[in-house]
Amino acid sequence: MAAGVVGLATWAGAAGWIDRVGVTSADPLESGCAVVVLGARVDEGGIASTTLEARVREGIEASRGGAFLVISGGVGDFPPAEGEVGRALALDAGIAPHRIRAETKSHSTRENARESAKVLGQEGVACVQLVSDPYHLARARWAFEREGLTVTLRPVLDAPRHQSLASRVWWTAREVPAFVKMMVSE
Repeated sequence: MAAGVVGLATWAGAAGWIDRVGVTSADPLESGCAVVVLGARVDEGGIASTTLEARVREGIEASRGGAFLVISGGVGDFPPAEGEVGRALALDAGIAPHRIRAETKSHSTRENARESAKVLGQEGVACVQLVSDPYHLARARWAFEREGLTVTLRPVLDAPRHQSLASRVWWTAREVPAFVKMMVSE
């Protein structure tokens, strides 16, 4: 029983740290850095999920000063790729085509980092501001730093999964094993 209590306390502590990183990390965008929006589900018919819409909206806001914008994510359950759908949303919002790149090969946070780093390398960019749901930012920062990038964070505080306390707790607690799995599989 003591081991179970210790395990639960460790899990809760890790989830608390992940949540704190996500909600307190609204860093300013540094000059010369790109904004990277991490993908989310595309629904049937090629429609952006509300999570993808919220992330892209935040990324557009972050890039308003002229920053280069990368939308990351491959094809999930439904085509087209998350990066392509996000790029279309950014174009519809008035972002100039030459400022947007769609990374369309990745299927995980680790792959988002690896494939986005390739895109950024072609553009000569070595620092990024990551845009995602708060629960996702600690793991994303870890992955992007492993690619040699300097990272700041921009949480999507109005993300659908962050609206209710129950949803926030669920997604943050779910993030703990995902983070551990990524760390040990490197």
